Amino acid sequence: MKRFISTLLLSLITVLSFGQTTTFRFNLEKYLPMYESSIIESKGDYRDGKKHGNWVYYFTSMDNQKYKSGSYIDGKKDGVWKYYYEGISVADQTNDYAIRSIESYKDGLLLEYLGSTQNLKIEFPLGLDKENAKEFNRICEGLEFLSLDYYRKHGEDQFRIEKAAVELIGEVIKSAKTDANIFHYYNDSIQDAIYYKDGMQKKRIYYTYKGRTLLNKKVYKNENLEYKIVFVEGNRENQNIYTYYDNGNTKSYKEIRKSTQPNGIWTSYYEDGKTKSSQKYSNGLKHGWYKEYDSQGKLKNKIKYKKGLVKK
Repeated sequence: MKRFISTLLLSLITVLSFGQTTTFRFNLEKYLPMYESSIIESKGDYRDGKKHGNWVYYFTSMDNQKYKSGSYIDGKKDGVWKYYYEGISVADQTNDYAIRSIESYKDGLLLEYLGSTQNLKIEFPLGLDKENAKEFNRICEGLEFLSLDYYRKHGEDQFRIEKAAVELIGEVIKSAKTDANIFHYYNDSIQDAIYYKDGMQKKRIYYTYKGRTLLNKKVYKNENLEYKIVFVEGNRENQNIYTYYDNGNTKSYKEIRKSTQPNGIWTSYYEDGKTKSSQKYSNGLKHGWYKEYDSQGKLKNKIKYKKGLVKK
């Protein structure tokens, strides 16, 4: 894990955002925390020689300023751990804006990470062990400071840096060969949802917005586009749905109105792109010709409908 992390310190990340490819080059090294030099002391209790109960760790830069706080049970992290921004006064550390990230543990395993700066939620269904959790936390902390620094300098560029962070964290998860779910938010709206199994990406969902209006979502399975839903004029009840073969060709197209009503011409295709079948709908009912074709494009069957009934 550590050998892999070292290759990420000078990072070149390419991400796709709003249909545009953007490349980021940054030195993550200077943002990575140095635990030994950052913390002057910690306070807590021991039981049978193991950390137990509530513990608090402090920064060196300000007297009594918290770095992180949480609890142990028999030497293992358990429950909620909070990480704080450096430079926040002791009095202000009780406010939510002082918290950088929140982690949830059970029996020493990291189960969930919430990063306030990066608008990230990461779940580990099987739990992340101590060694991998430490390196994961270190990278996430560096990315939090990187994201915050870019926000201070560039404002709107923060979202693009967050996209790069999602890609980089994905590489960390692959190295750990664990199960994980990543959710990336912006302006309180979900942008990406990524699902990993044994460190391999199994499904990814991209969401596209205009302002706060959801325009479409794309679902990838094993890195191939599986289907796309277009929300007509931003109305989630009116959907145009496309499915795809692994080669990228369209598998089917259909329209849904008022959440459940079929509408327009539903079409399915062979893998080479030739039309397989088509059916026209109106007000949720079959209305017009159903046509079916063989793989050579020859019409082999057709039926005419009127208001859902076969027209004789």
